[in-house]
Amino acid sequence: GRPEDGIRYFDRALQLVRSTPELDTSTMAVSGKARALIALNKRAEAEKLFQETLARARLRNRRGLAASILTELGTMANATGEHTRAIGFYEEAVTLADSNELHRLVATAMFGLARLYRDIGDLEKAEDRAAKGVEASQKVGETYELPARLAFLARLRSDRGKFEDADRLYE
Repeated sequence: GRPEDGIRYFDRALQLVRSTPELDTSTMAVSGKARALIALNKRAEAEKLFQETLARARLRNRRGLAASILTELGTMANATGEHTRAIGFYEEAVTLADSNELHRLVATAMFGLARLYRDIGDLEKAEDRAAKGVEASQKVGETYELPARLAFLARLRSDRGKFEDADRLYE
């Protein structure tokens, strides 16, 4: 609730992380600062921060960081109704994460896509992406988010009239 203070703390964290060569940057600090900027109605600055971090990640071949930032960009674009742009970011994150077997990131991006497709009324694509997200979550033994993800997939299947499938997922 105090984004100005948050930015100062995130800047300190980013300065510390960037001075440590093996770390280079922190997705959490970048995302936190970007969210604080958005709260201050500085969306362009948040996008610039994400894009600069993405460029640095690509330059240094940090695929996990790049996939995380792409997912964050997808979330930001979706929040402003830029659905086509959001889909592009999420899909690129999935491709990058999947090709590097970063299943947790695949799951996160897939669920970003699933929510987006649900919100725009494409339940078939939403269900497909949610199912792939659940599969990715299971590959890494995800226990914290998996129940909510299974419930989300079950709801989509129920909304599409697949009540027996939905019931099995709820079980």
